[in-house]
Formats: sequence, C-alpha cells, structure tokens
Amino acid sequence: MKRAPRHALRAVPLSFVAVLLAVLALGMGLFAPPPDAHAASYTTVNFGGDTDDGACQALNFMPLRNCTLREAINAANVDSAADTITFTSFAALAGMVSPTSALPTITHPLTINGAIPVSPATGSDKMKIDGASAGTSAIGLNALHTVTVQNLIITR
Repeated sequence: MKRAPRHALRAVPLSFVAVLLAVLALGMGLFAPPPDAHAASYTTVNFGGDTDDGACQALNFMPLRNCTLREAINAANVDSAADTITFTSFAALAGMVSPTSALPTITHPLTINGAIPVSPATGSDKMKIDGASAGTSAIGLNALHTVTVQNLIITR
C-alpha cells in the first residue's frame, strides 16, 4: 500500500471554511449596515478653480474630475447633517480660491477648515478665498445656518 507524501494537502473541515469566509466577509464590510443618509460627511476640495459640473469628484489623475469650493458647498447643502469641507495639498498649491460669482448660500450646519500645507504661492498655511472677482453682489459666505470657519482667510 502506497502512503501519501507528508506535504500532501489535508482535507479541511467544512466548518473551518465557513468560519473563514464569514470572517473575511465581515472584514470587507459585506454585512455592514448601509450608510446613514443623514450622517455627517467630509468633502475635500481638490481643485482651486471655480467650476461647477454638479458633482464633487476625486481628482483620480483625470483633469475633468475635481471638487471645487462651490461644488463642495452645494454637496453640503444636499442634506441637513452637519458637514465639513477641507482642502487637499493639490488645492493648496495655489493657496487661494477666487470665485467668479457669489458662492452658494450655506443652508445647513457646516465647518470649513482651510488648514493646508504652506502654499508656495501665498506662503500661508491657511486657504484664502479672494472675492475680488465675485462681483459687487457677493457678500463673502452667505449662510442661513451655523457655519464654523477655521484657518481660512476671506478677502474682497
């Protein structure tokens, strides 16, 4: 009678496989509850321009995928949850956002945190909103709800 070599695969109990698959599924979030539609969210501005294509999108190495400050405010206005807007290092290269018209009115609780790495253009570690090009009707940040502004310079 011939014996199997010692390194041959042994049968694994089915219960072990079931437990292993369950642990992997939990780790990947397959059984996680759906996200709360009214949970607070964080939106990251990754482009210093003033465009609005209707969506904040990650830059993802594609020139047409971006999230401007205007788009981030619009995204924060979608639900009533408190939101936070931050800025990426990419947006910090210019260190400034120059809206070409009044920014959207903020309709829900919002925190805007302008902390950035030191911008080579401005020499500051705070994002700047320069409203000089926004027109005479622009009044800075127009809000119908509580807005917390941190590390942000707003000029006209």
